[in-house]
Amino acid sequence: MSGDGRMRVWWRARFYKRPITTLRIIFLVAIFLFLNSMLWGVPSFGELGPLRYMLLPNASCRYIANAPTNCWYYNLQEGLTSGWESGYMLVLPMVLVAGIMAVGLGRGWCGWACPFGFAQYLISRGRAWMGLQYRELPYWMVALLDHLKYAILFVMVLLAVAIGIPSLGLAIFGENLALAYCQVCPAKPFFTVLQQAVGVEPFATSLPWVAIGMLCLFLVCAFFIRMFWCRVCPIGAFLALFNRQSLFWLRKEPSKCTQCRVCLRVCPMDIEEIFVEMERENVTSPECIMCGRCVESCPEEGCLSLNYVGKELARSRSPETRREEREGRYQCPPELDGEKT
Repeated sequence: MSGDGRMRVWWRARFYKRPITTLRIIFLVAIFLFLNSMLWGVPSFGELGPLRYMLLPNASCRYIANAPTNCWYYNLQEGLTSGWESGYMLVLPMVLVAGIMAVGLGRGWCGWACPFGFAQYLISRGRAWMGLQYRELPYWMVALLDHLKYAILFVMVLLAVAIGIPSLGLAIFGENLALAYCQVCPAKPFFTVLQQAVGVEPFATSLPWVAIGMLCLFLVCAFFIRMFWCRVCPIGAFLALFNRQSLFWLRKEPSKCTQCRVCLRVCPMDIEEIFVEMERENVTSPECIMCGRCVESCPEEGCLSLNYVGKELARSRSPETRREEREGRYQCPPELDGEKT
């Protein structure tokens, strides 16, 4: 079999084994290339006027040269800081965008579109290539990280609001604290280094030591903890507040669950609720990034499903169903059929 033929067989086998993950990675790659198109030799792309008003969370960092879109959180901080002068009119568009995102996608944005979600996926694949498995985090650490992002969100917003109140006299700290999140967000050094690597920015471009330290911390933590940034990201914290009410949700039929723990074992966010809950159908956790790993790994027919509004997008399938589908479409090579999930 030729190299192209083997690649097609591999992709088809992967799609049947992990259909949701395969589709999600295609989305992540496409969106990453779009949001960072200036890194691939399209510097004029970011000069298109309408796109500059696309305010998306964690999409294009404000510090990226010619970025096609704008970071929602940057503009929110800017609006809160100058709120008393502008009547908080700069904040209203941010609240509107945040509300639409929270209801329309929830944390599905984190799993299907966020550039840092894609970066963490690459890190996890690198670990798999080296034969390294993630250790299961103790419950207290999972809970600590889950709550930490809410504390970060609260502090960052509080700082911006306080600086925007003239009577507090904190305006003198505005230059450094007004955009507090941007000072510690790893996106700033991450994308600056990428720009330097491809020649979009000169290597003389300076980065604060805090930014460099945060980038190193992000890379180290992401290597040892699955989806580390998704656990502590303040933007993810805001979306998590409305995740249960999102139109994008995870459904479970408790009567079909055998509590085999597969969903918990494959979950990159270590969410126990999907495994434990045996009464409610909506098992969408605030921490769930809607990656679909539990759905495509569950061995019980129709036990778990991804849904948008009232429409089922994907559901779990039994090994027998998967085998019938696979054999009915193409003959999967034995070496791929035995690949571990």
